[in-house]
Amino acid sequence: MTASLQLNGCKELQALLETYPQIVIEAAARTGLRKAGRKLRASIQVPHRTGRLDSAVKVRGGKVRGTSARLFVGLSKARGERVVRSYYKTLEMPSRRGGPLRPFLLQPYLAQKEALAQLIIDETRNAVYAQARRIHRKTLAKNKAR
Repeated sequence: MTASLQLNGCKELQALLETYPQIVIEAAARTGLRKAGRKLRASIQVPHRTGRLDSAVKVRGGKVRGTSARLFVGLSKARGERVVRSYYKTLEMPSRRGGPLRPFLLQPYLAQKEALAQLIIDETRNAVYAQARRIHRKTLAKNKAR
């Protein structure tokens, strides 16, 4: 199951991003996505018995290609396991027998969708400024060394 979020209405951010090189844009977008993913992961309440299911929910990704970016927040292998247990998937995803038993990933996402979009925009903007400061300091240091 995949849920997507489309950022609309961020013309200012887009204009800001167009003034910087591609490497700065990609690093900034990755940072914004990672921070939003961490916030979403912190809000997920996982059914708790042994703690393995909690360790199976991971935040990965941050792939940026052109104007699109991806982040994975979902079930992965738990500590000490080789594959994703089908029990975890049964809790979250619908099957032939019916709907999901106890979904715990989609509900926090739907509750925070707008806040996550704003967080991505804000953190990406902050990361662009941080990258620009680093580049500026490096060029100042190079010029001073000459």
